[in-house]
Amino acid sequence: MCVIASPMMASAAADEPQPLVRIISPQANEVIGDSTVTLEWETLLPDVSCVIYLDKVPLSGTDAKSSVELTGLGDGSHSVEIWAFTGTDSQWLTVTFFVDTSDPKLEIVSPSNGYALNTTDVPILWNAYDASPISRFIVEVTKGGDHLKTVRLNGTESSYTLEDLENAGYTVKITAYDWFGNSTERTVVFSVDTTIPTLEILPLQIGNGPDSGTVTVEWTASDEGGNIVGFDVYLNGAYQTTVAASKREIRFNELKEGQYTLDIVAIDSANNTARKSISFNTVPLSIEDAFPVNGAVIGTEIWIRYSKPIDPEASTIGVLGVDGTVRCEGDTLIFVPDAPLAVGTTYMVRVVAVDHSGKWANHTWSFNTISGGYVIGYVQDADGSPLANARVYMPGGPSTVTADDGSFRLEAPSGNQTITVSLSGYVTRTMPVNVVPGAERSVGAVQLASSELITMIGWAVAILAIALVMIIYYVRRERGRKRRWSPPKRQMKGKPRSWRKMEKAERRPRRTEHTLDDFEPDDRRYEYEDDVFGPNERL
Repeated sequence: MCVIASPMMASAAADEPQPLVRIISPQANEVIGDSTVTLEWETLLPDVSCVIYLDKVPLSGTDAKSSVELTGLGDGSHSVEIWAFTGTDSQWLTVTFFVDTSDPKLEIVSPSNGYALNTTDVPILWNAYDASPISRFIVEVTKGGDHLKTVRLNGTESSYTLEDLENAGYTVKITAYDWFGNSTERTVVFSVDTTIPTLEILPLQIGNGPDSGTVTVEWTASDEGGNIVGFDVYLNGAYQTTVAASKREIRFNELKEGQYTLDIVAIDSANNTARKSISFNTVPLSIEDAFPVNGAVIGTEIWIRYSKPIDPEASTIGVLGVDGTVRCEGDTLIFVPDAPLAVGTTYMVRVVAVDHSGKWANHTWSFNTISGGYVIGYVQDADGSPLANARVYMPGGPSTVTADDGSFRLEAPSGNQTITVSLSGYVTRTMPVNVVPGAERSVGAVQLASSELITMIGWAVAILAIALVMIIYYVRRERGRKRRWSPPKRQMKGKPRSWRKMEKAERRPRRTEHTLDDFEPDDRRYEYEDDVFGPNERL
């Protein structure tokens, strides 16, 4: 007999207690797919009383029996406790089971439905839970409506990566199954797009004069599938705005004069981007220099230089009545005549220039060619260093001075001429030159010798000449000491000289010049004026 009532305290026997009751169903951790569960048990001894608890709440109001219907159970975990007791013994017995009457819960976390992705490897992420454990997942993939693959995963998985996908649309269906076969499916649709949009900025339109601060920017863009979502606009690196995908232009008003860099970024739905940049300034297009002016040579090129680079496709330069070719070098337009110009003729030049920002300017000027010619060259010192302010002239004719680099350009009548180059401290130099009508004649580098150097050389030569004269003088003087030869005067020791012989010797004419051949080698004396040397003495 079993009584369903509130629990009563009982003392446990000192010895090992004997089992009083056994739960037949449900089994521990059993999953039951019904909201009604039959609890069955049996008593193992007579006179055992039982108190039943469901989820810690005692049950009452039922007749004594060995089973009871547990109704209205919600999905999830439940526990049943039985307290069995006799007059001397008691026993607690607990069993936990699960009720699962609903389908699993399933949510696809990534990718988002309808998204375009710019990667070929796409991870599929999901969350799933159920009152009972999830037993398995089935992942089905279709590409453009065609079945691509089916994958079976165990119930503990929560992701799967699709690899090496092509640019196309995909559908992924995930089905979650619980232990009772209840299932839930979810589907996500996405596309793969790794194609970069194309983007081109058209020539800018910049106002002139009062509207020079107004800039209109237009561009063209396209993308495979036509899924461009917008355009981000940056000016000098700072974000300005996002232009809608349906528009292709933006206008700036009242920009201050200065240099700007504009960036347009095209973005498609897969977050692929294309960026284009263009630099411009709001400074008016102005002329820095133009060539030639009056007095040009017939073989000249005609050019004009502007304050900033110009667009070679939209700019041109020409000379009235002259055929030639046009080229652009950054900020300079150049016209090269096909043949030399005529001598002493006036020409008209017309220019239309457009910079890269759309600013334009027209300009005309005229020049005439020279009827004579030019003499050009460089004046240098003996070491090759340029000489500035040297005077270059034709005697009785035109003249000029050299620049800092020593260069000069002298207008001269045609024909055979003579030019003179002079500079204080240097020796003046004169040279002939033939001047060609309407052309330039180069004399190359003209080197001037220092007059101080010439003076120093002159003094040195003079000093050397004086020294040479003195050397010659002394040499000749020494040689002028004529050698006097006389027979050897023998002195005999112990014999007195005869005055008579001496007088005869005085009366004999003295020879003043002799040669070595007039005497024997060992019997000669040298006499130079008043000096007498013996045969074995040297000067």
